[in-house]
Amino acid sequence: MGIFQKGETHESRSSSMSYALRWKYGKINRTTLVALFLVALITMISILVYIQDKKQVSLVIDGEAVTLETREALLHELLQKENIALEPHDTISMPLNGAIQDGDEVVIKRAAPVQVTADHQIKTLYTTEKTVGDAVKSLGYKVSSKDIVTPALDTQVSSNMDIKIVRVTTQSLEQEAEIPFQVIKTADPSLFKGDNRVLRSGKAGVMTQNIEKEYHDGVLISKRMVSKEVSTNR
Repeated sequence: MGIFQKGETHESRSSSMSYALRWKYGKINRTTLVALFLVALITMISILVYIQDKKQVSLVIDGEAVTLETREALLHELLQKENIALEPHDTISMPLNGAIQDGDEVVIKRAAPVQVTADHQIKTLYTTEKTVGDAVKSLGYKVSSKDIVTPALDTQVSSNMDIKIVRVTTQSLEQEAEIPFQVIKTADPSLFKGDNRVLRSGKAGVMTQNIEKEYHDGVLISKRMVSKEVSTNR
């Protein structure tokens, strides 16, 4: 009597293959969903970082302001991107390697060359000041109320402007001048014609004059008498 072995039927084999395929494709779908979720998450994070990294910076150059949107981290990167170059004597309100923050205001002042003539010297200097008075002060020149500055102190600075400072000094001194005595003649019938009689001897007087001399850069420009006094006759 032979041994009967149960064999697989066509139906059982089909069920097994169907289950395997469902499991395989189900696994693929889950992997795809996870991948899509990760892509979406990374995209959202990138967008948030992109938005948050965007900054508004106010750039003021010689009083003219412009608002820029940038994602640069450092100031010199922003200036390089905007093709803004700085000259050696220009001034800027924050370090070039400073980190940019949203809402920052960066002030750049362009330096103008000026020629200053003062104290017997002529110098070409650079200033970022707006008026002649501020420029002269910032460049280290002390100006007294008597000194003459050309152009006027409230004049707007322009490139290659000539600024002249004339030092004005005064000197006061006393000067004596002799006043000759006055001869008064009167008629005297008792005298012969041509004869003279001295009734009172005259004396020369002395006038003290207070003189003020004005010098421009050491050169005498004017001389005037500010007061005078007649002293007792000698």
